[in-house]
Amino acid sequence: MSKNNVNFFKEKNSWSEIKDRLLGCYLPQYFQKLLMSRSPIFYVDCFAGKGKFEDGNDGSPRIALQVRQKSLAQTRAQTANIETCFIDLNYADELCGNISEFSADGVIGVVSGRYEEKISELLSNKQNYNVFLYIDPYGIQALDFDMISGFADKGFSSIELLINMNSFGFFRDACRAMSVSKVNNDKAFRDLESELVEYDPADVKATDQSAQLLTGIAGGDY
Repeated sequence: MSKNNVNFFKEKNSWSEIKDRLLGCYLPQYFQKLLMSRSPIFYVDCFAGKGKFEDGNDGSPRIALQVRQKSLAQTRAQTANIETCFIDLNYADELCGNISEFSADGVIGVVSGRYEEKISELLSNKQNYNVFLYIDPYGIQALDFDMISGFADKGFSSIELLINMNSFGFFRDACRAMSVSKVNNDKAFRDLESELVEYDPADVKATDQSAQLLTGIAGGDY
């Protein structure tokens, strides 16, 4: 079973650094290009967390807001609008405090709840917007292929998704669901298992329910 890391936000790990560097490099190019489209931008961090680690390092919400602030200051677009929204089930109050310095700068929303339960309502009035979803889930169970595919039919000016998927976690869970013994006996699996940190790991067993969960994530049983 993967570790349910109770100290997830205590110290920023190397893999979080890599993910946030990717986001920090990608967003300036995205904002710069889409601000010139004259359609407003709606940026959503779907698993925002606390916004800041206890060791002082910024999390993805603060990184995105810093990029937003700089992009708006530098753009040549006559009308520039980037709305931002941050969803988290457990840490909405702490997140509000950690991004409070940006609160006077445009539309910034914090939503307490599950991404998969909140996202449709948040997107319901964003027709003709450029929508960007940053989906970095705490486990894999929230990555429903049909729901993600359905975003393309909402009438947005454009939609872009940056998804971090724990591919090893998915493969490990697929082995469990299909009763593949290698996941328990192979040294490489055991070594990776000790390093695999998920805040909310899926409880996968050799059952039809687990197989359906993984089929829903993959978009098929291939």
